[in-house]
Amino acid sequence: MSAQSIEQPYPIFTDADGDPLEAGYIWVGVENLNPITDPVAVYWDSALTQPAVQPIRTAGGYPVNAGTPARLYTASSYSILVQDRNGITVYSAQSETVLLNSDAVTFLQAGTGAVTRTAQSKMRDVVSVKDFGAVGDGATDDTVAIQAAINAAFSVYFPSGTYRITAALYIPGGTIGRVLRGAGRGRAIIKNEGTSRSIESIGNGTSGNWNIVISDLTIQGQAGTTTGIFFDYTYHSQIDRVEVSYHGGDGIKIQRGFYNDINSPWIHHNTLHGIFFGQTSNACNVVGGHIERNGQNGILIFSEGAAARTHGMSILNTTFESNASSNLELFDVDECRVFGSYFESQPPDTTLRHVFVTDDSSVSSWNVIDACNFAGTNAAATLVSISVDRASDTTIQNCAINNGVTITSNAVRTRLMNNPRLDGTVTDTSTTTVMWNDPTGATAPGLGWYAKNGTSKWEQRLYNDSTWVSLGTGYLRLNFDSLSDAFRWYNLNAGGTELAIMRFGAYRVWVNPGDGKLYINSADPTTPTNGTVVGTQT
Repeated sequence: MSAQSIEQPYPIFTDADGDPLEAGYIWVGVENLNPITDPVAVYWDSALTQPAVQPIRTAGGYPVNAGTPARLYTASSYSILVQDRNGITVYSAQSETVLLNSDAVTFLQAGTGAVTRTAQSKMRDVVSVKDFGAVGDGATDDTVAIQAAINAAFSVYFPSGTYRITAALYIPGGTIGRVLRGAGRGRAIIKNEGTSRSIESIGNGTSGNWNIVISDLTIQGQAGTTTGIFFDYTYHSQIDRVEVSYHGGDGIKIQRGFYNDINSPWIHHNTLHGIFFGQTSNACNVVGGHIERNGQNGILIFSEGAAARTHGMSILNTTFESNASSNLELFDVDECRVFGSYFESQPPDTTLRHVFVTDDSSVSSWNVIDACNFAGTNAAATLVSISVDRASDTTIQNCAINNGVTITSNAVRTRLMNNPRLDGTVTDTSTTTVMWNDPTGATAPGLGWYAKNGTSKWEQRLYNDSTWVSLGTGYLRLNFDSLSDAFRWYNLNAGGTELAIMRFGAYRVWVNPGDGKLYINSADPTTPTNGTVVGTQT
């Protein structure tokens, strides 16, 4: 009697979703009969000396003998039935001889209207990197095997494991709809031990890559690697639920591509920027996620000197923490929106600014920071929540700010509006800032506003029910039609004494606090008595 091997229909038995069959059942029976009611003898060895008790159970997709994956043997042709843990048929065959091939096994999906397919057809719905020889043990170099899978299929799956690579995984240029999907962040790990990028999608100016998806992976680099994920001429693509860490360059860099989304990322401990949106990476979004402890900026949006400036970006509901330079930098960009995000830094971290809006020679324009929260400080206690420099029409509104705002003389028409908390120092050397309905901090509670136009400044603040008004640079000034300086009110140091001066046209009137008398003069007094007495305090 000769032994015939019962082969798996493909490298492992899978369930209806194409995942390895866990806790499944295998029955082997008389050819053309029901394997459950008409079983045949099945063995664990080709000598047919070690009987296998049916149903044979599966673990991780393999038949197991005392917990160890094993091969099955029988002495004749056979029928076979495979069910999942719930007793639902995954596939079956009525007659097999020497080899059970996947194209000879039928598969029927549950539900009305389902049609019969071969197991081979079903399995090819999802291509695993292990189908091409990837091991995922953290030691074997899986670069060639993974690249072969990417070249062969539009959708590639990474089962749980650590996949060591030594060169970049390259998504072919000029393609649409490529998908790299893992078993989950922290479960499917790509570990780059080379000196190149980890994953790159590079199209070209005429036929870029479209609808690329990279999801549910952890991508680890080292000091010698460059970028974790690199998109160039890639459009309408998504990076979802990835962890990118410890690269010697940027965690993610996107350039020359529009409408790309990064959803729920965890980007940390990269030497340069966590995420770098470069030249003309327009209308891209970051939604959710955690960007922390990268060596330069958490997120940098920078036109890189391109003639077409980067614009239309959105950062929504993202948490930034302790990135070394700025948590978020908008450099040479326009029409970006930062909404609902949280910014934090704590000693001994060295974050200089939570948000930095700036440019080198031109100005960044029409950027909005809205409904964000700022917390913490840095090791030197010098952190600034928001810094605006070489930027026009920046709006900061509805934010809780703990470490002040710096607005330089290079900033034009910055607006601070309706911020429920504005603690710390507001340093404003611009001539066109508008602040409206903003608290003035814990030391001076209340609401206030001011507007600057060149050297003029209108300001009103309410301090504990006491109103203080100024118009101009350090004084209150009123003009009526063609009559300039109809009224001014300002403080003046006259010979060491602070005087409150009221000016009507060319005349100054003040009260000398030393003698209580009212004085008038046609010029600013040089001493408290440098004028004519026109009244005495009674």
